[in-house]
Amino acid sequence: MAFAFLLATCGLLLPLDALADDQPFTTVIDGTVPKINGLTIQGGNGGCDLVLQNQTNQDVVLFDLSKPPKPFHFSAQPKSASPRPPIPVHLTGAWPCASLPAVTEDQRWNHLQVTVETWSISGTAGAVSFKVNGRSVYDPGLDPTADLLIYLRFGAGALAVLMLPVVMRTTEGALLLVPAGLREAGLALGLPRWRVALQLMLRAAAPGVVTGALLAVARAAGETAPLLFTSFGNRRLVFNPAEPMQALPLTVFHNALTPYKDLEDQAWGAALLLVVLVLIVNLASRFALRRQLALAGRGTS
Repeated sequence: MAFAFLLATCGLLLPLDALADDQPFTTVIDGTVPKINGLTIQGGNGGCDLVLQNQTNQDVVLFDLSKPPKPFHFSAQPKSASPRPPIPVHLTGAWPCASLPAVTEDQRWNHLQVTVETWSISGTAGAVSFKVNGRSVYDPGLDPTADLLIYLRFGAGALAVLMLPVVMRTTEGALLLVPAGLREAGLALGLPRWRVALQLMLRAAAPGVVTGALLAVARAAGETAPLLFTSFGNRRLVFNPAEPMQALPLTVFHNALTPYKDLEDQAWGAALLLVVLVLIVNLASRFALRRQLALAGRGTS
């Protein structure tokens, strides 16, 4: 419940699709076969990106998968010149790593690096032929949506631990207020116990269950300590849920401890807004509870 609440709130601020990076991949080069002295090829950010440094005093050529293969030249460095910096290369076209599968939700949820494609590229350094073996790896650090799920998971998990006892206790109390005759009538009609519980008892206790959910939300709304160690807070106004975000309890906690009057006023304002929100939730829960109490009164009369 807490996870769904936070996810819906963040979704209103910024759609999840807008957070996804176009290329949440990195390239990992396992090596060249055979190894060429003076030739360094490393992976870069992107699923088909290389960082190439040619100090072989020979032209280096890479070949794509076209028929016939198209050569891509990297000229030799003059002997008298100072060493050139590595050259970033983004491969587009008929390369084995140019078309990568879409990122799945399981990969984002697991928040682990996963190899999505293994490939090799042929090339020459002068008269020597070689092969570059590499991998395209999904990197959750480059995917804001994956970071969003991590922050939501931690924050929602911490708040859910606080909300669950309240929901359980109020649900139990609501079920006890349902007239016993309703359960007995269902059993007398030959309904199985699970249908009596789900279709009769739970439906009759729905206002009490809703009340428990609202009270649990009010209970979690004022919590500061769990969010300090999960969502971490943010001093800036951030609308990107992929980053640490601020919460009203954290604003009160941080600003109330500062010696600056402006920040202290913000803390008082945030505290007032938090009290008003909790008051509204409690009034809504009491309104929802009226039907449950009226039903219990009719059952005992």
